[in-house]
Amino acid sequence: MNALHIKIYPSEPRERPDNGKSIQKPYSLKYTTDFLISKKGTALVCVQANEKEKLGKNDRLIATVSLNEGIYMMKILKSMLNSYSDTFWMVINSSSISSYQLSQGDIIKVGSSHFRVNRMKGFHSSKQLEKQSIKASFISKGGLGKTFQDIPIDLSNSSYTELFCRVCRETEDSFDDPFISPCACSGTMGYMHYRCFSEWVLSKLHVEKLEFHQIITWDGIICESCRTEIPDNFKSNDKRYSLLSLLKPHGKYISLELSRTVTKIQRKIIIISLQQRDYFCLGIKGEILPDDLNKACTFQVQGKKILLQNESLCMDTMVMARKTIEMPLYTNCLFANGGNLISFNVKEKMSIRKFFCFCRKRTQSS
Repeated sequence: MNALHIKIYPSEPRERPDNGKSIQKPYSLKYTTDFLISKKGTALVCVQANEKEKLGKNDRLIATVSLNEGIYMMKILKSMLNSYSDTFWMVINSSSISSYQLSQGDIIKVGSSHFRVNRMKGFHSSKQLEKQSIKASFISKGGLGKTFQDIPIDLSNSSYTELFCRVCRETEDSFDDPFISPCACSGTMGYMHYRCFSEWVLSKLHVEKLEFHQIITWDGIICESCRTEIPDNFKSNDKRYSLLSLLKPHGKYISLELSRTVTKIQRKIIIISLQQRDYFCLGIKGEILPDDLNKACTFQVQGKKILLQNESLCMDTMVMARKTIEMPLYTNCLFANGGNLISFNVKEKMSIRKFFCFCRKRTQSS
């Protein structure tokens, strides 16, 4: 018979010496809560609010673990999560898994920064992305996120037949420069040339071009007339358009968007060119690094894949887990939730006879 051990290591508050304010020291072992599930039963994984009590009214149920045909299934209860950073994060390091295949839509946490993988041009997402659950032994092959459905918003405007561009006032268009309707305006204000639209959008962006990447920031592109925010992807007259394509990145690249919980209203996208490079690094503050110096993690190109790697014991690199995790025998998984580190370990349950034999052998050897 197998048994699942779940250990929760809460972070311990400590005093800051300069101003006396309490800050969180991550993942220092102060006390543990050890569950054990045998053949039948379900574990309710809680984050405890009071370390002196086993269960309290302020505890939050964050996941359930049940046994299904010899395999433990951990299901994350998303409705009980308080905030964006409070969800389950798979730790990427040498004590858990040191490599993870990225997919479009994956959410990465490096230090205190959260990134979403917006697009990977020239690379494949994980084949496990479509699965509802993932085996723990195959987590390194990716697929912890959800399928990134970049469905364009249809902004076609057919309410006005006499078309002209509201920017240049011209009435003629062409195949390369068609009339588009990028916002909710209608009538004489409903259309503009694609090139006029491109110039208007680019005037709203702040683009910082560096050695092998560029950083794009903006406060939201809003039409001055209808006050509608221009979506990232939209469809006009059965043709798709993307704001990212206006930046014209060439060759292979990956784009990472910094979470709005960090940037507030402002949006920030980093486009990293991988046409001439096979790796780049992220620092602890989320900055792009060209080499391994002061890195928190590495993005490594391997054929048509991009691997997120961290071979150190540092726990600053994580991937958001949004799938049910299947845990067979000898599974060892490490997750973070809020200020807690949660370890899942499936072991073979030792019978009383085996236990006494084991103790006898240890006594004889000593």
